[in-house]
Amino acid sequence: MTEPVMNTVGDEEVNPSLPRRKFLMRLSGLVGWTSIGAWLTGLSLASVRFFFPRVRYEPPTRFKIGLPEDYVVDTIDSRWIKEHNVFIVRQPKGIYVMKSICPHLGCAVSWFNSESIFKCPCHGSFFDVNGDVIGGPAPGPLARVGVSLDLAGNIVVDTVQEAGKTDQREKRAFLLKV
Repeated sequence: MTEPVMNTVGDEEVNPSLPRRKFLMRLSGLVGWTSIGAWLTGLSLASVRFFFPRVRYEPPTRFKIGLPEDYVVDTIDSRWIKEHNVFIVRQPKGIYVMKSICPHLGCAVSWFNSESIFKCPCHGSFFDVNGDVIGGPAPGPLARVGVSLDLAGNIVVDTVQEAGKTDQREKRAFLLKV
């Protein structure tokens, strides 16, 4: 039998128990199997994520707000602001519903009964009872949304139908004559 060859480095003798070629093969195998394991782990996590989709739960676009008798003439009702972001306006000519979102940059406007105006707190736009701009940087009036009566006599609001221009707002879909 032959004895392992002893290498000398300087004055020291080195006995390689694992040859270089075997070391590199084992290292490349380890790296390879680790990368395959990482890929399978990522694939498994992505597969599990598939069963939990990213869904935004938003309020319905069509909703009932009650009977016309529930709203007093010449008032602005803000009870639906938190849930649906709309103001209910009852005037002698009828009922219409306006979004509470400023057309300038999308901030929420507020109704100030003492001044009889809507105010945008972000950039100072002012709107009258009809939603028309009376001051500030807003490019247009507050948008009206669709309003109708169902068979039971309840007011139904449809926020998908929207009239942002003044000439569209007096159409039947945006003004409920009661």
